[in-house]
Amino acid sequence: MFSLRPDISGIKRKFPVSALGMALCCGMAIGGAHADSTCGVLSATYLLTVLNSDGSFAARQLITLTEDRNVIVDDSADGGVPGVFNPFTTAQGTWECESRSSPIQADATALFFSLPGSVSGGQTIGRIDYEITLHAVSKSISGTIDLRFFPLTGNPLATPMPAPNASFTFTGVRVTN
Repeated sequence: MFSLRPDISGIKRKFPVSALGMALCCGMAIGGAHADSTCGVLSATYLLTVLNSDGSFAARQLITLTEDRNVIVDDSADGGVPGVFNPFTTAQGTWECESRSSPIQADATALFFSLPGSVSGGQTIGRIDYEITLHAVSKSISGTIDLRFFPLTGNPLATPMPAPNASFTFTGVRVTN
């Protein structure tokens, strides 16, 4: 008779595992990511004003720092500027907190893809690195952004990291409570 259930009678258990042991192990690993309540205050969505290195306006961004250390960035310039830079996708990545610093600081790295457009050179992978400082009383953040581009087949996570293609400063206000 045909059955979709696997026959596990021939499988040998090499390591005894209890449900309690698995729960404790996984709970400690998962809980460790959230154990630092100091950094939890950073988890929110912020509206940023981004300035070029000369202090002129560059863009607005929405950056979301999630409790599980993911970062999502939407940029007002993602439609591109004809002849200057092509449209690009929403950036996604991760962030880490430096909880022992005062004020609280964090680093975030997010990747995005450029889309075909009027600027030659083909599609690229963009990497944006944020250095973030939390201003707890005003629930605001400020910091710097470094932008780098890599060929579509390149590795934006390789080290050493090349010099940034552009650098920016930002200030941001918390959108969520």
